[in-house]
Amino acid sequence: MTNFVSSLFGSILGGGVVGGLLSRYLIEKYKVSLSAKLFERQTRYAWLHTERSKVLVEAYRRLSAMHAAFNLLLSPIQIDASKEAEKGRIHEAADTARELFRYFRENEMFFNDDLAHQLDNLQNEYKKLLIPILAKGAVPVGLELGEAWNKLEGLDPLLKSLKEKIQEMLD
Repeated sequence: MTNFVSSLFGSILGGGVVGGLLSRYLIEKYKVSLSAKLFERQTRYAWLHTERSKVLVEAYRRLSAMHAAFNLLLSPIQIDASKEAEKGRIHEAADTARELFRYFRENEMFFNDDLAHQLDNLQNEYKKLLIPILAKGAVPVGLELGEAWNKLEGLDPLLKSLKEKIQEMLD
């Protein structure tokens, strides 16, 4: 009987030791697996944040270039008012707008919904300025030019808001 009790007691203690070692081994294995997954996730997040930052910086650069081209196009005071220079300014504004809007579409997945909505609104406002100019093939004159200039200046708060939103997303 004592052999039986000793064997039983030894099996329980031995099983406990083996079970404890096995548990520790499985816990360590699980920790290593979790650490690897965490590292992979952090690496992906860092890459995504870097890529998103590049896209946002480039988008703002293109937005600034387009706005500058529209300012030159619609400025009431022109250094060179010749038809040839005017056509050059029209083409420059149209080209920068086209490039910017294409860039937005190609990289839309990097923008959150609010920023994408603001960019769509901005795109529509610039189109409202550009389409009549392209249809006529000339910059408006007189009161029409003043109205177009005022509309362009009216976009400044939206541009400021976009700049702040992009800076916030980069932080």
